[in-house]
Amino acid sequence: MRKGKRKELERSADAFLASFQGPNAGERLREFGAQRIWARATSEKGAKLGLGARRAHRSPAIARHVLLTVLLVMVLMVSSVTGAYALSYGAQPDSSLYGVRIFFERARIALTVSGLEDARLEMEYSQRRMDELEGMVSRGSGEGADRWLAEYSRNIERAGAFLAAASTEEAESLALRFHEMLDDQARRMEGLRDGGPPQLAESLEEAYGVCGQERERMRSRCGVESCEGESATNGAGDGEGGKERGGSKKPKTP
Repeated sequence: MRKGKRKELERSADAFLASFQGPNAGERLREFGAQRIWARATSEKGAKLGLGARRAHRSPAIARHVLLTVLLVMVLMVSSVTGAYALSYGAQPDSSLYGVRIFFERARIALTVSGLEDARLEMEYSQRRMDELEGMVSRGSGEGADRWLAEYSRNIERAGAFLAAASTEEAESLALRFHEMLDDQARRMEGLRDGGPPQLAESLEEAYGVCGQERERMRSRCGVESCEGESATNGAGDGEGGKERGGSKKPKTP
């Protein structure tokens, strides 16, 4: 090839290369980065939307699960309390469930709204204590006598305290009933003195003393004649028991 011809071809090649615009690395890199960022943002948004949809779908199921769990716990608690009450209802002082029985008695008293209602319940529970005493004597067992004595003394003393704090006509009527009940309990204890086991004798004597002290207080409150008249006539008639005492009258029964 001629020298002039070759130089002409070289000039043409240089001109072609100079006129050709190749890829710009910086611009391509920026475009690629923008595409990646956009793709990532789009994928994250879709993932969040999917998670939100799954949470919205699962929320009712979670709420139902929590509600069922709470209801189950409440049912178990009620069943446990009911079962414990049923098992302890007839528990005796020598039983491990006797404390549970006393707990339910005190819980019932705590729910009352008046002192007179408290007094009625304490009187009722003292009668239960007498039944328990007769049961211990019949079994010839003195186990639990100290627990029994503590509860009997508590019932009698609290009943007297509640009545002492009230001065209404209803309280006077309840005081008469309490005095009669104490008379009956004293007679029952006297009948149990000889037949009881030796380990029960001390508790029985102390209980008899508690009963006697409270009976004297009630007798002083209502008057010996009135209380004896109430016991003898069982509330009937208009004799001396119907006279006024301390600003209140003994209720009459037709």
